[in-house]
Amino acid sequence: MGQQQKNSHNIKKFQTILTSFRHRVLSWEKSYPHLFGEISALIPENKYPLEHTIVYNTDLDKISGEMDIKLIVVADNPGKDEQLDETQAYLVGKSGVVMKNFLLKHDIVHLPEQQIIILNKTPIHTASTLLLKKLKQHKKLVEESQHYMAQLLYEIHTLFPVPVWIVGMSEIRRKGLFEPWLNEINRLYEPKSPLREKLLCFKHFAYGNFTKDINKTLVEHPLLTVEEAIEKRGREYADTIL
Repeated sequence: MGQQQKNSHNIKKFQTILTSFRHRVLSWEKSYPHLFGEISALIPENKYPLEHTIVYNTDLDKISGEMDIKLIVVADNPGKDEQLDETQAYLVGKSGVVMKNFLLKHDIVHLPEQQIIILNKTPIHTASTLLLKKLKQHKKLVEESQHYMAQLLYEIHTLFPVPVWIVGMSEIRRKGLFEPWLNEINRLYEPKSPLREKLLCFKHFAYGNFTKDINKTLVEHPLLTVEEAIEKRGREYADTIL
Protein backbone atom coordinates (compact mmCIF):
# COMPACT_ATOMS: atom_id res chain seq x y z
CA MET A 1 0.00 0.00 0.00
CA GLY A 2 1.48 3.39 -1.07
CA GLN A 3 1.74 6.30 1.37
CA GLN A 4 -1.12 8.22 -0.21
CA GLN A 5 -3.35 5.14 -0.21
CA LYS A 6 -2.40 4.38 3.39
CA ASN A 7 -3.20 7.94 4.44
CA SER A 8 -6.59 7.75 2.74
CA HIS A 9 -7.29 4.47 4.53
CA ASN A 10 -6.30 6.00 7.90
CA ILE A 11 -8.55 9.01 7.35
CA LYS A 12 -11.56 6.81 6.57
CA LYS A 13 -10.87 4.47 9.47
CA PHE A 14 -10.36 7.35 11.90
CA GLN A 15 -13.61 8.99 10.78
CA THR A 16 -15.44 5.70 11.29
CA ILE A 17 -14.03 5.42 14.81
CA LEU A 18 -15.10 8.99 15.62
CA THR A 19 -18.61 8.41 14.29
CA SER A 20 -18.95 5.39 16.56
CA PHE A 21 -17.64 7.41 19.53
CA ARG A 22 -20.07 10.26 18.83
CA HIS A 23 -23.01 7.88 18.58
CA ARG A 24 -22.04 6.14 21.82
CA VAL A 25 -22.02 9.44 23.71
CA LEU A 26 -25.45 10.35 22.34
CA SER A 27 -26.75 6.90 23.22
CA TRP A 28 -25.49 7.18 26.79
CA GLU A 29 -27.05 10.63 27.22
CA LYS A 30 -30.44 9.33 26.07
CA SER A 31 -30.20 6.12 28.12
CA TYR A 32 -29.26 7.86 31.39
CA PRO A 33 -31.47 10.99 31.71
CA HIS A 34 -31.12 11.03 35.52
CA LEU A 35 -27.35 11.43 35.28
CA PHE A 36 -27.88 15.18 34.79
CA GLY A 37 -29.49 15.57 38.21
CA GLU A 38 -26.86 13.50 40.01
CA ILE A 39 -23.95 15.43 38.46
CA SER A 40 -25.69 18.79 38.93
CA ALA A 41 -26.09 18.10 42.64
CA LEU A 42 -22.31 17.74 42.92
CA ILE A 43 -21.50 21.16 41.45
CA PRO A 44 -20.46 23.40 44.38
CA GLU A 45 -23.05 26.15 44.84
CA ASN A 46 -24.08 25.80 41.19
CA LYS A 47 -20.98 27.79 40.21
CA TYR A 48 -21.35 27.00 36.52
CA PRO A 49 -24.08 25.78 34.14
CA LEU A 50 -24.19 22.06 33.49
CA GLU A 51 -24.65 21.66 29.73
CA HIS A 52 -23.29 18.18 28.98
CA THR A 53 -23.03 15.20 31.31
CA ILE A 54 -21.07 13.10 28.81
CA VAL A 55 -18.69 14.82 26.44
CA TYR A 56 -17.58 13.89 22.95
CA ASN A 57 -14.30 15.61 22.04
CA THR A 58 -15.23 17.77 19.03
CA ASP A 59 -11.55 18.72 18.56
CA LEU A 60 -11.06 15.25 17.09
CA ASP A 61 -13.23 16.29 14.14
CA LYS A 62 -10.73 19.03 13.26
CA ILE A 63 -7.93 16.55 12.56
CA SER A 64 -7.58 16.11 8.81
CA GLY A 65 -5.15 16.33 5.90
CA GLU A 66 -2.02 14.21 6.12
CA MET A 67 -2.96 12.69 9.50
CA ASP A 68 0.52 13.45 10.79
CA ILE A 69 -0.24 12.27 14.32
CA LYS A 70 2.71 12.62 16.71
CA LEU A 71 1.15 11.94 20.09
CA ILE A 72 -1.92 10.59 21.91
CA VAL A 73 -2.69 12.09 25.31
CA VAL A 74 -5.07 10.44 27.81
CA ALA A 75 -6.39 12.71 30.56
CA ASP A 76 -8.93 11.90 33.32
CA ASN A 77 -12.42 13.24 32.55
CA PRO A 78 -14.06 16.43 31.22
CA GLY A 79 -14.15 19.32 33.67
CA LYS A 80 -16.12 22.56 33.88
CA ASP A 81 -14.85 24.16 30.67
CA GLU A 82 -14.82 20.97 28.61
CA GLN A 83 -18.55 20.27 29.02
CA LEU A 84 -19.81 23.67 27.86
CA ASP A 85 -21.86 23.83 24.64
CA GLU A 86 -19.36 26.22 23.07
CA THR A 87 -16.44 23.92 23.87
CA GLN A 88 -17.18 20.18 24.06
CA ALA A 89 -13.50 19.28 23.94
CA TYR A 90 -10.82 17.81 26.21
CA LEU A 91 -7.94 19.60 27.94
CA VAL A 92 -9.03 23.10 26.99
CA GLY A 93 -8.31 24.75 30.35
CA LYS A 94 -5.02 25.76 31.97
CA SER A 95 -3.68 22.20 31.87
CA GLY A 96 -4.19 22.07 28.12
CA VAL A 97 -2.37 25.36 27.65
CA VAL A 98 0.56 24.10 29.75
CA MET A 99 0.70 20.91 27.68
CA LYS A 100 0.65 22.67 24.31
CA ASN A 101 3.25 25.24 25.37
CA PHE A 102 5.57 22.47 26.54
CA LEU A 103 5.16 20.49 23.32
CA LEU A 104 5.75 23.54 21.13
CA LYS A 105 8.71 24.78 23.16
CA HIS A 106 10.51 21.46 22.77
CA ASP A 107 9.52 20.90 19.11
CA ILE A 108 7.65 17.70 19.90
CA VAL A 109 4.76 18.96 17.75
CA HIS A 110 4.35 21.98 15.52
CA LEU A 111 0.59 21.93 14.95
CA PRO A 112 -1.05 20.70 18.19
CA GLU A 113 -4.59 20.74 16.76
CA GLN A 114 -3.54 18.45 13.91
CA GLN A 115 -0.86 16.31 15.52
CA ILE A 116 -2.27 15.43 18.97
CA ILE A 117 -5.21 13.14 19.70
CA ILE A 118 -6.65 13.82 23.16
CA LEU A 119 -8.78 11.23 24.93
CA ASN A 120 -9.99 10.71 28.50
CA LYS A 121 -10.31 7.71 30.79
CA THR A 122 -14.04 8.44 30.90
CA PRO A 123 -16.12 11.03 28.99
CA ILE A 124 -18.40 11.61 32.00
CA HIS A 125 -18.17 15.15 33.35
CA THR A 126 -17.80 16.06 37.02
CA ALA A 127 -16.63 19.27 38.69
CA SER A 128 -13.55 17.38 39.89
CA THR A 129 -12.37 13.92 38.92
CA LEU A 130 -12.81 12.29 42.32
CA LEU A 131 -16.50 13.23 42.30
CA LEU A 132 -16.99 10.37 39.84
CA LYS A 133 -16.89 8.14 42.91
CA LYS A 134 -20.05 9.84 44.18
CA LEU A 135 -22.14 8.87 41.15
CA LYS A 136 -23.57 5.93 43.08
CA GLN A 137 -26.69 5.63 40.93
CA HIS A 138 -24.56 5.38 37.79
CA LYS A 139 -21.64 3.28 38.98
CA LYS A 140 -22.10 0.76 36.16
CA LEU A 141 -22.08 3.55 33.58
CA VAL A 142 -18.85 4.96 35.00
CA GLU A 143 -17.26 1.51 34.68
CA GLU A 144 -18.73 0.85 31.22
CA SER A 145 -17.48 4.21 29.94
CA GLN A 146 -13.96 3.44 31.16
CA HIS A 147 -13.96 0.11 29.32
CA TYR A 148 -15.15 1.88 26.19
CA MET A 149 -12.50 4.63 26.41
CA ALA A 150 -9.75 2.03 26.87
CA GLN A 151 -11.02 0.23 23.77
CA LEU A 152 -11.20 3.54 21.90
CA LEU A 153 -7.59 4.28 22.81
CA TYR A 154 -6.46 0.85 21.63
CA GLU A 155 -8.35 1.14 18.34
CA ILE A 156 -6.87 4.59 17.61
CA HIS A 157 -3.42 3.55 18.84
CA THR A 158 -3.44 0.59 16.47
CA LEU A 159 -4.12 3.02 13.64
CA PHE A 160 -1.49 5.52 14.80
CA PRO A 161 1.27 3.67 16.75
CA VAL A 162 2.73 6.79 18.36
CA PRO A 163 3.68 7.48 22.01
CA VAL A 164 0.74 7.65 24.42
CA TRP A 165 1.03 10.01 27.38
CA ILE A 166 -1.29 8.91 30.19
CA VAL A 167 -1.51 11.86 32.58
CA GLY A 168 -2.87 11.52 36.09
CA MET A 169 -1.76 8.35 37.88
CA SER A 170 -3.04 8.32 41.46
CA GLU A 171 -6.34 6.54 40.67
CA ILE A 172 -4.92 4.06 38.14
CA ARG A 173 -4.61 1.18 40.59
CA ARG A 174 -6.43 -1.73 42.17
CA LYS A 175 -9.56 -0.39 43.89
CA GLY A 176 -8.81 3.02 42.43
CA LEU A 177 -11.32 5.09 40.49
CA PHE A 178 -9.78 4.07 37.16
CA GLU A 179 -9.33 0.37 37.90
CA PRO A 180 -11.88 -0.58 35.18
CA TRP A 181 -9.89 1.42 32.61
CA LEU A 182 -6.64 -0.16 33.79
CA ASN A 183 -8.05 -3.68 33.62
CA GLU A 184 -9.25 -3.15 30.06
CA ILE A 185 -5.90 -1.70 29.02
CA ASN A 186 -4.14 -4.76 30.41
CA ARG A 187 -6.58 -7.03 28.58
CA LEU A 188 -6.03 -5.29 25.24
CA TYR A 189 -2.30 -4.61 25.27
CA GLU A 190 -0.13 -7.71 25.26
CA PRO A 191 2.86 -7.61 27.63
CA LYS A 192 6.08 -6.35 25.98
CA SER A 193 4.26 -5.73 22.70
CA PRO A 194 5.49 -2.76 20.60
CA LEU A 195 2.26 -0.84 21.25
CA ARG A 196 2.36 -1.42 24.99
CA GLU A 197 5.94 -0.13 25.13
CA LYS A 198 4.60 3.18 23.83
CA LEU A 199 2.32 3.64 26.86
CA LEU A 200 3.94 6.21 29.16
CA CYS A 201 2.57 7.58 32.45
CA PHE A 202 3.05 11.05 33.90
CA LYS A 203 1.95 13.47 36.58
CA HIS A 204 -0.78 15.96 35.68
CA PHE A 205 0.01 19.07 33.67
CA ALA A 206 -1.83 21.08 36.36
CA TYR A 207 0.28 23.24 38.68
CA GLY A 208 3.32 22.53 36.52
CA ASN A 209 3.69 19.02 37.96
CA PHE A 210 4.51 17.42 34.61
CA THR A 211 7.10 20.05 33.69
CA LYS A 212 8.70 20.00 37.14
CA ASP A 213 9.02 16.22 36.97
CA ILE A 214 10.71 16.27 33.56
CA ASN A 215 13.03 19.09 34.65
CA LYS A 216 13.97 17.05 37.73
CA THR A 217 14.80 14.09 35.49
CA LEU A 218 17.04 16.33 33.36
CA VAL A 219 18.88 17.55 36.46
CA GLU A 220 19.39 13.97 37.66
CA HIS A 221 20.50 12.84 34.18
CA PRO A 222 22.10 15.89 32.49
CA LEU A 223 23.19 13.97 29.39
CA LEU A 224 19.60 13.19 28.37
CA THR A 225 17.67 15.22 25.80
CA VAL A 226 14.19 16.41 26.76
CA GLU A 227 12.56 13.64 24.72
CA GLU A 228 14.84 11.04 26.32
CA ALA A 229 13.94 12.37 29.78
CA ILE A 230 10.24 12.12 28.91
CA GLU A 231 10.70 8.53 27.72
CA LYS A 232 12.70 7.58 30.83
CA ARG A 233 10.29 9.09 33.38
CA GLY A 234 7.18 7.93 31.54
CA ARG A 235 8.49 4.38 31.21
CA GLU A 236 9.44 4.22 34.90
CA TYR A 237 5.94 5.23 35.94
CA ALA A 238 4.28 2.94 33.38
CA ASP A 239 6.27 -0.09 34.54
CA THR A 240 5.04 0.54 38.07
CA ILE A 241 1.42 1.43 37.36
CA LEU A 242 0.26 -0.48 34.29
